Amino acid sequence: MRAAQSMSGGIGYRRSDLFRGQLGLRGTARGTIRGAYMFDLDADLHGLRTKRTALRWYTKFEHSPEIDYFGRGNTSSTDDRTSYRYDDVSSDFSGSFQPARYLRLGVTGGYFQAHTARSDEQGQPPIDEDFPPDAIA
Repeated sequence: MRAAQSMSGGIGYRRSDLFRGQLGLRGTARGTIRGAYMFDLDADLHGLRTKRTALRWYTKFEHSPEIDYFGRGNTSSTDDRTSYRYDDVSSDFSGSFQPARYLRLGVTGGYFQAHTARSDEQGQPPIDEDFPPDAIA
C-alpha cells in the first residue's frame, strides 16, 4: 500500500502444490480504512520448470483514492497540501534458462498502466487547481 493511506489489513492465499505440484499460487487482497485497496497474484509455473528453467507471472491492481502532494523539492510547504487519486495495473512475466553451471539467461516482460485523477477528499483543493501539469513534472 502507498504511504499515508492509513492502517491496512487483508487476507492472503498461498499454495505450492496445485495440479500435482505443477503450479504454485500466492494471492492477496488488502485494504485501508481510508478506502485504498490492492489485489495481487503471483504464479510460479513448476510444471514447465526443470532444474535449469524457471517461469513466473505476477500481476497487481492498486487503487489509492487520496495521495498527498505538497509540491516539488525540499522547499515545499505543508500549507500547499493537495491530494490526487492514483490507480495502477501491472503484470510481469519472467523466465530463465541455465545452459551451463555458471551461466543463466533470462527474459522479463511486463505491462504497466497508471491513471491519476482528482481526489474525492473533502477540504483539500484538487491537485490540478494548485499545481498545473508543467509544475508537477
